[in-house]
Amino acid sequence: MVEIKNGIVKKYIGNDTSVIIPEGVLKIGDRAFLNCTSLKNMILPKSLKIIEDGAFKNCSHLTSINIPEGVTGIARETFEGCTNLTNIIIPEGVLKIGDRAFLNCTSLTNIILPEGVKKIGDYAFFGCANLKNIILPKSLKIIEGNAFTNCINLTSITIPDDVGYIALGAFYHCIKLKITFQGFTFLADTERSINIFDIVDLIRKKEFEKMPSRIAYSVIWNLFYHDPQDETALAYIKKRLTKMCKFLIDQNELPIIQKILDSSHLLTKKNIDPLIQYAIDQKQIEIQILLTDYKMQKNWYDDTESQIQKKFNL
Repeated sequence: MVEIKNGIVKKYIGNDTSVIIPEGVLKIGDRAFLNCTSLKNMILPKSLKIIEDGAFKNCSHLTSINIPEGVTGIARETFEGCTNLTNIIIPEGVLKIGDRAFLNCTSLTNIILPEGVKKIGDYAFFGCANLKNIILPKSLKIIEGNAFTNCINLTSITIPDDVGYIALGAFYHCIKLKITFQGFTFLADTERSINIFDIVDLIRKKEFEKMPSRIAYSVIWNLFYHDPQDETALAYIKKRLTKMCKFLIDQNELPIIQKILDSSHLLTKKNIDPLIQYAIDQKQIEIQILLTDYKMQKNWYDDTESQIQKKFNL
């Protein structure tokens, strides 16, 4: 049973799997559907203007929902704990994604934030472990703390150039994430140690030594990939070649490793074997094969290895 009073959904009591809110309703009240674990589908009316805090919190079997045009914000905790939510359409006109709005929506894989959204609140997408793609609008200005923390499968994000505030730790523990911002691409800071604006400033100044090594390595290899003769990149790489190549193996950066083999003389007979062994240890089979083939092309074998090669026609 849906309790409606003066155009406001006050409370829902029941075990229905689908609920239709009638036209004329203007507001879903605070925590109106809290802990409705049987609810799978919800149809909202075109008349709806406001969804209040925690309206659908812990509706753990809710799978999809369309937010009507006219709603201007996703309030605090609106879909927190909706662990089976896989699809949501957010309309233009929404200005803000509230704090914890999609916290621990672990089945959410893709989301598009429409033009008009200006702010993503604290912990808004925290723990969305299967989120792989998100598109941010040009209108965005603010990304608050821990907004995407523990989005461990998020692989890339482009932050609009006009964003003026990104909290420290907004992308904490996004272990696969590459961020593109103001023309630069780099790995997310997994340790909450440096602000994104400071990273961009250091890149512009080429002060790579002041960055966390993980971020510096990603920036340098990106420079190298686009220009293998970049003197700054080459000087930095040559000082720490083995560590940086192991970093590429850890990240499974096959295209960059191929670029190293095609475009430079960085790898030698002396350093190829430790990298092949590291690829084996990390179970990066494609990289292991690539490096081994390169070693064979160069004929970088000692006498014992050469005899084995001849014996088995390798």
